[in-house]
Amino acid sequence: MKIDSHLQVRVPMATQEMDVPATMAAAHAPNQRDPQIQAARAFRGEDAAATYVVIIVPFSGVTQMLAEAAARLDYYKNRLIPMLVTKARGELLAQSVSTKRGLDILTIKFRALSGAGVPVVKYMRVLSVGTAIYELFFTPKDGTGQNCVAQREQFFETLLITP
Repeated sequence: MKIDSHLQVRVPMATQEMDVPATMAAAHAPNQRDPQIQAARAFRGEDAAATYVVIIVPFSGVTQMLAEAAARLDYYKNRLIPMLVTKARGELLAQSVSTKRGLDILTIKFRALSGAGVPVVKYMRVLSVGTAIYELFFTPKDGTGQNCVAQREQFFETLLITP
């Protein structure tokens, strides 16, 4: 599925675009009126193995990224990843930072409550390209992700069109 001119992901089914502002309002999210949230786009698909979600959040203004790889890694692991896990109301289980085509890619495994209040393992991949932040969420139906490793790897193995 081609998301935009920067990103293409592999999902095993057709996805539907979600209404991000309406979803955030229904969840009574504190940042629901944020201009970035209002401009965000999201796509969702579901099969027997998992739920797949892609969220695109535009930057609001100019962002300064640390030039040194070690400083960026420290920032990701000690500030950004904990913030993302807290935002998801989860418990961090694993994290990694890799580089593809000169772009830093964060992969996070965390445990959080499902909509039914049951603890489940979820996976998230985050990267920034151009003027957007891309968040990919993989929520396995088995609650752990043990039975759908291939599907997660295929979904997370994004094809960057233009960095």
